[in-house]
Amino acid sequence: MEHTSSATLSALPGALSSARSGANCYTTKGWIQQVEAVDLEIVQLAMLCKVKLLSSGVMEQVLDNNATVAGNDNPRAFTKLRGLLFLHFEIEQRLTGCCATAAHAKALVRLVQDSLARRLGDKVNVLR
Repeated sequence: MEHTSSATLSALPGALSSARSGANCYTTKGWIQQVEAVDLEIVQLAMLCKVKLLSSGVMEQVLDNNATVAGNDNPRAFTKLRGLLFLHFEIEQRLTGCCATAAHAKALVRLVQDSLARRLGDKVNVLR
């Protein structure tokens, strides 16, 4: 599943440290694939549940397990969405531990989010 081009991968030269003892560090491509897979499923579940995830304060409500922000009653999908949001933040934390700087980690996550926004086009507006 490769949706991020080689050019965008090279936009983060030296972002990952090659050897951090005890850390489960991947290559830049590996991190991008992992973040992309989780974020794509988050988007799909948010659309299924009709959660305007990009609206102010909504993500926090999902994390607080407040299903009233969902326009569609689907408890199983909402629970999975919530879990994947926590997983996204966990991946971001681990990525920060493997990157040369926290700024590189944030740039990598932002790169994936921008890529997903381009892939989704106008469909991303249902999340606002």
